[in-house]
Amino acid sequence: MKVIPWKSEIAAPWKRALDLKDLRTIDGGLHIEIEEESGRSWNLDFKPVQAWRVTSEECAGNLIARLPAEGALFLVRESGWRKELGDAEPVQKSEHFIVCCYDEVIEVLAWDCSVTPVTR
Repeated sequence: MKVIPWKSEIAAPWKRALDLKDLRTIDGGLHIEIEEESGRSWNLDFKPVQAWRVTSEECAGNLIARLPAEGALFLVRESGWRKELGDAEPVQKSEHFIVCCYDEVIEVLAWDCSVTPVTR
């Protein structure tokens, strides 16, 4: 597993810098709303989603130990999870995203993710 930072405008300098506000499936995708320590919120919309999983931060020690020291948003190259799911084209076209939140670690296999600020 090779993990690289996922570049975005979201300010997340450490693993527990983001607070999960919402997570729901919608139209074959996964919607996540997160909040930075500054109070600024972001929508992450993954589509199409092939798989996703959420692990409590307390139980994600093995995964967290393999992540870069700084940051909370990552992409996995050479993903073991993706390999476990097989050679189907939808899986092979997917990126393995990791979103570390204060109490959860969210992993998503999806083709793409749009990141937009929350406007209230």
